Amino acid sequence: MELYKHTYGQPETLLQYIARRRRQLVLPMRLKSGAACNRTCTYMFKIRVIGSFEVKRGARRTRPAVNGLGISTDEVHRCRTHSPVPWQVLEYPLIDRGLDRTACAQIVADAGLPVPGKSSCWFCPFHRHGEWVALRRQRPDLWARALWLEAELNRRREERGQDEVYLHTSRVPLAQAVEEQPSLFGEAMEFCESGHCMT
Repeated sequence: MELYKHTYGQPETLLQYIARRRRQLVLPMRLKSGAACNRTCTYMFKIRVIGSFEVKRGARRTRPAVNGLGISTDEVHRCRTHSPVPWQVLEYPLIDRGLDRTACAQIVADAGLPVPGKSSCWFCPFHRHGEWVALRRQRPDLWARALWLEAELNRRREERGQDEVYLHTSRVPLAQAVEEQPSLFGEAMEFCESGHCMT
């Protein structure tokens, strides 16, 4: 997922923005201390983009747009009662219907459609370890770009005398955190939803 934002009238992806803005770090990358850098990517490339579209379609404070967010019952902690955009009203149709992720996947499968994976940017620092493992195995092209991105951001930070940052939550370089090694239980073990640890 790389939603477009318009800069000076031109569409720009989050990755292009990161490449152009050499001093600003918009990803919530991890510092060695464990703290995360500021996270402005979601606001800039999702919330603001959608909000701008809604204004163009006539949304106003007095006539807000209704935003249906696809958060299911197993992520109810992500719900919020108000939007940071004053012309939006938030609704949660999956929660209103009592649907969790498994039920949603079943509805999609019953309709004869392919069940999609979780949406996120391929370079998101919020990825769990298993998602990085899957990226390395299934999309070596994007894995190589993620390695480049982490190295490039750290090269810029080194020039300014700043601490190293990491894409992986373990706070070590991505290539080191996701070394290619066979799992005892296979690839499913890399994901917490597998249930292996519960048996």
